[in-house]
Amino acid sequence: ARKARALVQAKERASRIGVGVSEHAQSIFEALSKTLPCRWDQNSIVVLDEIAIDSPYTTDTCRELTSAASTLLRVKKVLQGELGRLGHATPVG
Repeated sequence: ARKARALVQAKERASRIGVGVSEHAQSIFEALSKTLPCRWDQNSIVVLDEIAIDSPYTTDTCRELTSAASTLLRVKKVLQGELGRLGHATPVG
């Protein structure tokens, strides 16, 4: 049971690492995932399974995957805050 649990945890940690993404992108992913559920879909960060954030990972590159305008606004606000903390502030668009 312990080995199986460790294997599941290792797979979960590996899924949180973007393949072929910049250190900047990974930093944004890690910061966002502290507040909102996130996953990688190739080079896009998917938040709440409703919003995708594409490279260069700014508020201007957020897009809805579903009809989720209020979620989009929330994700943009959280992203703006995290970008500011990381020293990459951009205006909310």
